[in-house]
Amino acid sequence: MIDLAITDIEPLIGTLPACRALGASRAGVYCRRRPPRARQPCRCPSPARALSEPERTAVLAQLHCERFLDSSPAQVWATLLDEGRYLASERTMYRLLAAEGPVRDRRDQLTHPSYAGAARRATERGVELGHHQTARPAEVDVLLSVRHPRRGEDALLERSQLGSGF
Repeated sequence: MIDLAITDIEPLIGTLPACRALGASRAGVYCRRRPPRARQPCRCPSPARALSEPERTAVLAQLHCERFLDSSPAQVWATLLDEGRYLASERTMYRLLAAEGPVRDRRDQLTHPSYAGAARRATERGVELGHHQTARPAEVDVLLSVRHPRRGEDALLERSQLGSGF
């Protein structure tokens, strides 16, 4: 909108006075008039020591072969070195796997059942663990709430009442 007004009054008074009168930046006006230059995408050259395509294929073939299917790239690298074969560095093997797809654990993982936790199991047995703070915040006493199995009564015992075993 301001650019249109500047182009209308510019031939009469000039660019600088027109920009000052309308409160526009002269650099902004010139920048918007000039179309953006088409840039060639900058292609970085590949390093001279980079793996060639056949070398990459050989490394990926070793990583995906039946022998190393459940092994990490570090284990593959170490095993191949023990055999006297060096295909690529350990980091390069990880890099090639990441470029091929998501890097994940290469072996099947077990799913563990949900864990109830110590406090929950103790509650089920009738023992509740807890703590309270004394008058001084630096001192913390541990209380043990014991539910009598027959009477259903709760008794709070301090550590000193439990004896030396606790």
